[in-house]
Amino acid sequence: MIRAENVTVAYGGQPVAENITLKLTCCRVTAIVGPSGCGKSSFLNSLNRLTDLIPTATVTGSVWLDDVDVLAPKEAPPGLRQRIGMIFQRPNPFPQSIERNIQLALREHGTRDKAKLQEVTQTSLSRVGLWDEVKDRLRSPATSLSGGQQQRLCIARALALEPEALLFDEPTSALDPIASGVIEELISELSHQRLAIAIVTHDLAQARRLADDLAVFSFEDGRGICQASGEAEALFQNPPAGAAATYLAGAR
Repeated sequence: MIRAENVTVAYGGQPVAENITLKLTCCRVTAIVGPSGCGKSSFLNSLNRLTDLIPTATVTGSVWLDDVDVLAPKEAPPGLRQRIGMIFQRPNPFPQSIERNIQLALREHGTRDKAKLQEVTQTSLSRVGLWDEVKDRLRSPATSLSGGQQQRLCIARALALEPEALLFDEPTSALDPIASGVIEELISELSHQRLAIAIVTHDLAQARRLADDLAVFSFEDGRGICQASGEAEALFQNPPAGAAATYLAGAR
């Protein structure tokens, strides 16, 4: 569903991720792993043009969402971000009510019908297992939720726009083990709901639990590269020689 071909992300002319070629497939979870600073998050941000928000950032190469050239100037980033949702390391609910967190994005994309807004609110919160926990306090501040609940709310907010892909950038690193387990289970469930999912993680055990496919980033001449990609279990069992093998040895 998403094909990145020879993507290079640079800041101030200095590449941090170079010539990355990777495919994210519908109904599968792709885990992106590698040492800190090798461009994993920068590459992820390029897939829905969040790099546009950084003045010094440049992205070259091609990113295709089906037959749409994501990097083409004519493609409006808000529309792309509706189709490719992003979940960040720390939960970032809007400083508004739980209900408004879901409905604000819908309104921005043209939904005004109150019945439809209520329907999508319930459906989205139900998909992340949050509806029964918050249905009696939808007008309470989103910041009153626990960290794990806030992260599920952010996922529900992205799901409300009916995306085709979800990108997760270390989505459990700020959560306790119980909340992390809930998010992992949710990611696994969502991958079977016609979504392509990518997750950047430093937790190799998490990658092994979740991933259908794996991309191993490493350094070459100080720049991040994708050294290996393919089916996750095959790479964990038999990684290519070099930096990927050394890194993945931590999962054993």
